[in-house]
Amino acid sequence: MALHKLGDYYANYEGPFGGSTIKAIKVYASNHEKVGTVRNFLVDGETGRFRYLIMETGLWYVGRRVLIPVGLVQLDYEKQSIYVPQLTKQQIENLPDLAGELGTEASYEEQNELPHRIGGWGF
Repeated sequence: MALHKLGDYYANYEGPFGGSTIKAIKVYASNHEKVGTVRNFLVDGETGRFRYLIMETGLWYVGRRVLIPVGLVQLDYEKQSIYVPQLTKQQIENLPDLAGELGTEASYEEQNELPHRIGGWGF
């Protein structure tokens, strides 16, 4: 399963969102504490389904990027915010960093044991 960045898979993705980008939405953890900002999404190349959001973490790690399975997120369209109610700030801090170029293969999940690092969810 190949994963693709949102704009590479859906060139006109901004259309359904009223022409606005979804790449700067703020992300909040279980206690409504801001933990980062959306930088991109990864889409499954076979199914076209969103798999992960790429989040740049907040002030506690400037420039650090992590993957959050979309099955864990809730979008508040009116507030232009994303909530991850199942994850705490500490759990997000413990996620593996996406250093350098993003791996776009499923092996990234396996190499980093991603589901196990966020509590065993198999997304």
